[in-house]
Amino acid sequence: MSITIARRAAAGLVSAAVVTSGLVLGAPAQAADVATPSLTWKISTYAATEGGAGQLADHTTAGGATETDRTVTFPNGVGSVDPTTGIASVTYAGSITMSGHDVYTITIAKPTVAVDAAGKGTISADVSWTRTDSSPAIAGGPTRVKLTTFSTAAAGADWTADGELRSLTKTPSWAGVQAPFTDTNASDAAGYGTTAGRPLDGKSWDPALIAFLKAPTMGAFFYQTSNSNDNKAPAPFTATAVAKIAPKPAAKPAKITSIKRGSTTKPTTKKAGRTTVTLTSSTGAPVTGQVTLTFKQKGQKTKTKTAYLSAGTRVVTVPKLAKGTWKVSVKYLGTTSFARTATVAAGGFTVVK
Repeated sequence: MSITIARRAAAGLVSAAVVTSGLVLGAPAQAADVATPSLTWKISTYAATEGGAGQLADHTTAGGATETDRTVTFPNGVGSVDPTTGIASVTYAGSITMSGHDVYTITIAKPTVAVDAAGKGTISADVSWTRTDSSPAIAGGPTRVKLTTFSTAAAGADWTADGELRSLTKTPSWAGVQAPFTDTNASDAAGYGTTAGRPLDGKSWDPALIAFLKAPTMGAFFYQTSNSNDNKAPAPFTATAVAKIAPKPAAKPAKITSIKRGSTTKPTTKKAGRTTVTLTSSTGAPVTGQVTLTFKQKGQKTKTKTAYLSAGTRVVTVPKLAKGTWKVSVKYLGTTSFARTATVAAGGFTVVK
C-alpha cells in the first residue's frame, strides 16, 4: 500500500469512528480581539504632502507599521501609563522611511512616547539617514534621538479612557525650540543649509534631531528658508497605552480585642474535660483560625491542645491531668484576616481526683 493510500485509509477510519461515536468536531474557537497600544502620527504636513518634491515625499513602512492617508500607525506598544500620575513610557513597533529628490532618506523606527512626573513629554526613535549625491555617499545611524517634545496636564488628566487602554492626543512643540543660528560659516547656519537668524522664531523639532541631521543638511525639520515653513511643524499624534494600575495594599489583619475562656468541665486523672474559648475581633467579624491552649502545673509535664475556631468560639477538649492546680493560657495563631496574639493568661482550675 502506498503512503498516500495509507493516509487516506487512516483518515477514513478516523471519520468513521467520529460518526459512530456521535461526536461532532467543530471549528476551533476564535480568540477574542484584544486592543493593543499604538502610535498614530502624520509626522508633519510637509511629510504628508503626497507627490511633492520635498525631502520627505516618498514613504515606505516596515516592521508592522502601516500608512493610511499619509498617517502612520506604529503598532504593538510595549510599556504603560500610570493613570494617576501620567508617568508613561511606551515603545511602538515598526518604521517609516521617507525620501525625496532622489537624494535623501530618513528612517524613524521604534518610536517611544514618554511622559515624566512633571508632565513633560518626549517622542524619541531610532533614526538613520542617507544622502547619495555626495561622493562618496554618506549615512548616519541608526541612533536613538529625541524627535520632539510636548506638555501634558498634571496627574495624568490628558490621558483618557479608550476601551481597555488610555489615549493621549497632543501637538508637539514648534516655536521657541531651537535657538536661531547666529552666523553663516560652516560651523553654524551654513552648515545646516540655512542662513543666520533661522529657524525663524526658533521653530524646529528637537535640537538633538537637528544636530543629528546636520551632516546631510536636511532642513525638513525646522523653519529653514524665507518661505513659509510652518508645514514642517510636527503634526499632532495619538498614543494609546496600557494603564498600569497599582495594586491596592493588602488590608491589615484585624486585631483580636478579647480572649475569654468560659464554662469548664474539669478533667480528672482518668477523664478529659471541656472548656469554651471565645475570641472577639476589632472589626466585629467572626474570628477564624486556630487557638492553642496550654495547661501548666509546677512539677508536671506541660500539655497543649490546638483547635479550630468556628465563628469566634470553640469548645476545646481538656486532656486528662494530674491532681493539683493547673494554670491555663491561650494563644491565637492568626490568619491573613486576623492578627496573631501573644500568649494570654486564661485562669485555671484544680484537679481533685
